[in-house]
Order: sequence, then structure tokens, then C-alpha cells
Amino acid sequence: MYDCGTIKHYRLEDLRYEMKNDQGQKPVEQLDLKTGEVLATFDSIADASAIVSAGRNGGIVGVCQGKCKSANGFFWRYKGSDAMPPKPKHKRKVEQLCLKTGRVLATFDSIQGAARAIGITSPGISYCCNGR
Repeated sequence: MYDCGTIKHYRLEDLRYEMKNDQGQKPVEQLDLKTGEVLATFDSIADASAIVSAGRNGGIVGVCQGKCKSANGFFWRYKGSDAMPPKPKHKRKVEQLCLKTGRVLATFDSIQGAARAIGITSPGISYCCNGR
């Protein structure tokens, strides 16, 4: 590295060394999304990616930095962090009723599921369920 006033110039070798010995070598933990239990610990993101077949880094970096919720079906964090998987949103079942008879026509697991099945937007169903 060469310091020219306030601008620092890095040689390619310097950058490779820093990447290998800094960011790429932070130990990471693999957690179960539902329970938050630590399933495995890896010496680096590269090692974790290789074991879970996640490609280059499989989004593990994004989860560790708090930018993504999960990668490859797991929650990831740097070792020593107290970050936990996000809690799942509470879904309530939605019933489609006949306006004339009040009979239940269909039951859906969520507003999103009902919206997809019926072909309308989810806010419309939400407004209806909330009496708006």
C-alpha cells in the first residue's frame, strides 16, 4: 500500500492478502431458521459456501451483514454475534364467504394465498377482513 496524502493506492497483491486474511476468514455460524439453534460453525464464509453448495458465497455475506433474512434455507451470523433469525409473521387463516348465504366457499392459509388463488391484490382482502 502506498500513501499519497489522503489517497491510498493498493497493489493487487495487497488487496488479495487483505481479502484472504480479513473478510474471508471470519468464522460464521449456521443457524436453524425456526429454532435459532446453532447447527454448525465454519472457519470462513468460503468454507460454509463450499459445504452447503452455495456457490461463490450464496448470500451468506448478506445475511451476516443484516441485509438479507436467510441464505440456502439457513440463518447465518459471524461467530460471536448475537443476531438471531427473524421471527415468522403470524399468519391467520382467511375464509372466502358467499355474500348471499354466508356459506364458506374456500379457506386459505394467508391473505397472500387467498390473493393468489382469487387473482386480486392482498390489500383488497385485508381491507375486507378488517371491515373497511
